[in-house]
Amino acid sequence: MEQPPRSTYQDDEISLVDLAKILIHRRWWFFGTSGLIVLLAIAFALLTRGDPSYQYTSIYQQAEVEPGEAITSSASVIQQLESLDWPNYQRRYKEQNNVDVLPFGLEINSPDNTTLITLSSAATEENRDQVVNLHEALLTSAAERQQTALERQESQLQRSIERISKMLERVENTDSDASVEIAANYSDRLFELENERESLNDGEVIEYAAQGDRQSGALGGKLIVLLGIVLGGIGGIIAAFFAEFSAKVRESLRNEVK
Repeated sequence: MEQPPRSTYQDDEISLVDLAKILIHRRWWFFGTSGLIVLLAIAFALLTRGDPSYQYTSIYQQAEVEPGEAITSSASVIQQLESLDWPNYQRRYKEQNNVDVLPFGLEINSPDNTTLITLSSAATEENRDQVVNLHEALLTSAAERQQTALERQESQLQRSIERISKMLERVENTDSDASVEIAANYSDRLFELENERESLNDGEVIEYAAQGDRQSGALGGKLIVLLGIVLGGIGGIIAAFFAEFSAKVRESLRNEVK
């Protein structure tokens, strides 16, 4: 089998010098395409920059029946806030301000091994007062429900204390061998109930919409411009080689016509 002449292989090969010549010859394609992509990246960065946003956090200490034990579970409080209070607030806000989307969101959490409830919202400083109103409205609702539960618990304990006190008084007025032991049991129970009542603690808001660190977007302006420069360089090279390829194709077609 005959091998193609060596010169054929050499004609098909493209050296780095040839690539450099193409880029120099088609430099306006390279610079034009690169510049256009970079300008688009800069414009996009400016359009998406907007006002800086901050994280606003409120902290609520739940009402407790004893230190470390909330009057209601944290999961129950969060569920009521997410399924009742937050949707109601969104509906009222949209009606009052004639908007479809709120300019801030809401995250509700409870740190592990605590009786704290945290509300977090990312918003601009312009919307800070609205975030304060949101957090205040939701925490007020949560606090009112917990206060009702706490008062109910306190009333139950008070009734139990009064009942045991009367029973103890009757036993103490009885002369019998068993009355001493019964009175001791009633006294112990009365002491436990009074301790439970004293251990009840009201809930309180520790912080209202405290401003945290500035929030950064998914892509910062500098990163967008940097990506634009990289993509512009790649796009410029592709455009230059495509222009050279098109010119070679046209030249080949003209030669065939001749």
